[in-house]
Amino acid sequence: MMSNEECDKKFFLDTPYPEIKVSSPNPDYAKILLKDYAGAISEFSAIAQYEYGAFRLSKAYPKISNALACIARTEMKHLKIIASLIVELGEDPKYGILRRNRTLFWDASFVNYDATVEAILKQNIQDETMQIAEYNETISAIPDPDIQAVLKRIIQDEQLHIQILNAIVKATPQLY
Repeated sequence: MMSNEECDKKFFLDTPYPEIKVSSPNPDYAKILLKDYAGAISEFSAIAQYEYGAFRLSKAYPKISNALACIARTEMKHLKIIASLIVELGEDPKYGILRRNRTLFWDASFVNYDATVEAILKQNIQDETMQIAEYNETISAIPDPDIQAVLKRIIQDEQLHIQILNAIVKATPQLY
């Protein structure tokens, strides 16, 4: 298992994040961010997906498992950042989304439990791509430049994850 420092060097851009702040409290913006925080395609789902894959592959593919665990650590950083924005906007960062003034809590069925290395890598690439699309939708829906800057920086990490996952696929052609 890589140390935290080794993980950060390989799986996390060294570009700093913008300051975690908002122009003003806005519960409507917070509700939009909740889907990125703990919706079906979210940081919480990404953590669960990566950790599941890391566990399933730990014996047969320890290097791939280690990479997935390191990416999960970056996703945890994103989760904390999004939670901070939600709090600044005036909402409680519960693990769920708000619909009709009700919390629909995060559900473990959001994780794909296919356990082959091919399925795990394919799912992670697909999820990262969808998360970037979700963040771009959020950027369009929230005209707060401080929030937009933070989300654009998170997107850079997600793009790095796609590059890393594609490199793993390319380096292990016997899988496909």
